[in-house]
Amino acid sequence: QKEQVVKTLDRKRGVCADYSALFKALCDEVSVEAVVIEGNSRSYYNPFRGNHNNAHAWNAVKIDGKWQLLDATWGAGYTDPPVKKFTRRVSDGYFFTPPYMFAQSHLPDEPDWQLMGKKRSKKDFADQPMVDLGQTRYKIVRCAPEARKSSDGKKHRIWLEFETVPKEIMVATSNGKKVEFTRSDSDKKVTLNINSSASSVIVYAGESLKKRMHVIAKYKL
Repeated sequence: QKEQVVKTLDRKRGVCADYSALFKALCDEVSVEAVVIEGNSRSYYNPFRGNHNNAHAWNAVKIDGKWQLLDATWGAGYTDPPVKKFTRRVSDGYFFTPPYMFAQSHLPDEPDWQLMGKKRSKKDFADQPMVDLGQTRYKIVRCAPEARKSSDGKKHRIWLEFETVPKEIMVATSNGKKVEFTRSDSDKKVTLNINSSASSVIVYAGESLKKRMHVIAKYKL
């Protein structure tokens, strides 16, 4: 591991295994307990496919007697869909993330490192919503764990709780077709009643429907 860390520092670049090994080495130096966690990550661009075998590594660190989850790799920036270009953008959304939010995109080989009472199975992993924890403009602190059908089966309800509530929200299918919905706000919690027969939807947020909207979450219906 020491050789791997030195190589990473010399090259000033690396993959998830290098990021997580370096983070643990830094913690070791200051006597902070940390571990490297191995498992699978979920594709943000195609989150609802049945099988996610993207080998990945991240960390847990013990602070004040409590284990916290973090992904130093994803917190450092993001890649394009073909994973050919890396854009540097530090995001705190992947540091000390609540376990049930972290579990949307990270499935450890050892289930105990989900740090939850009710563990996610591989099937549950692919069916969950996918919140963009990397975007900070409209940071989501909690969200509905699934889309709930109305009694007549024609609508689906989801809710999102923000640090900063977006002025405008838009819902669309994966191919960009706009979806009808109604919105209700309660403090910083936004509830959406979505009228769509699509299998999944993408939620966008922004300050104006005439300007660029930001993808904030994806839900399976």
